Amino acid sequence: MTAPSTSLRVLFHTQDWAYQNPGGAEVQLLQTRRALQDLGVTVDLFDLWHSRVADYPLVHSFSLFGHRFWPAVKSAGVALVVSTIVWPSARLSLSGRFRGHVLQFAESRHWVTPGEHRPPFGLIDLALPNSQAEADLLTEAYGIPPERIHVVPNGVDERFAQAQPQAFIERYGLQGFVLCVGAFDTRKNQLTALRALKDCDVQVVFLGRARLGHEAYYEQCRSEAGPNMHFLGQLAHDDPLLESAYAAAGVLLMPSLLETPGLVALEAALAGTPLVLTPGGCTREYFADLATYVSPHSEQEIRDAVLRTLQSSPETSALQERVRSHFLWRHAAEATLAGYHKALAREG
Repeated sequence: MTAPSTSLRVLFHTQDWAYQNPGGAEVQLLQTRRALQDLGVTVDLFDLWHSRVADYPLVHSFSLFGHRFWPAVKSAGVALVVSTIVWPSARLSLSGRFRGHVLQFAESRHWVTPGEHRPPFGLIDLALPNSQAEADLLTEAYGIPPERIHVVPNGVDERFAQAQPQAFIERYGLQGFVLCVGAFDTRKNQLTALRALKDCDVQVVFLGRARLGHEAYYEQCRSEAGPNMHFLGQLAHDDPLLESAYAAAGVLLMPSLLETPGLVALEAALAGTPLVLTPGGCTREYFADLATYVSPHSEQEIRDAVLRTLQSSPETSALQERVRSHFLWRHAAEATLAGYHKALAREG
């Protein structure tokens, strides 16, 4: 496909500390930037010391925790779009059928509560959720009108489609294992996974480090792990060993309490790895009936689904094709660019 030409110039903004503890949100920002540049969009990263908001027609914010920046954007007469990536989760009261819920960030996001620190959603020209399910929640929970919402799917790098297992097997001597990828925190729910599998005759590989503030949880996981479990630390997103790990695995397990849906499942799916996932969040919207879904609270369900998947080695070509057809970063960039034009028309 030939990239359309455009003279559009935009400014990306996120929370100050984002890349001190990077995760899926930070990957999303940089990959979206790269894919937009392939479409001819000039994308600058906000520099506290040099960037002038008024020099741009549009600012794209990738963090609700950067909301204190939003009034400056609007006072400069600049269009504002925000990648929200939020989800109600049982904690505090909101409204409607989501009473008893509060917004919870996915991946590396944090808590945002109603009241003094609630983001000023009224300043947003266009919200860019990662799924229709999230879009519906934004309207129900925060009253954002549907006409100010534009769904942009999460994406995956095409390189994962060429993943080969040899490098990982040669490095670690492991193949056909259960793979869990992600920073250790209570939402990712690794403790339930290892309790479900530590007495099984399968190898389990954990890729990830403790998320900041969850060091005790990580240590608990290490202390309860069985001899069949391997903690290999975090691999950089551009490390070839990451895609090789997906290809070498027999199944990807994501027992999280919530995913929106997270980059890991998309990467594993494109690499041809069978998926056992949480139903929490929007995973079904992305993977339909091409993944196995288990309650993140049930050790028995997790164990049974993982062992059944390893034994049956399900065909994954339809899963790969679904991701390749709908969820590459170029698809995300095309949807993002369409959103920019909507926001600019609204601002104008």
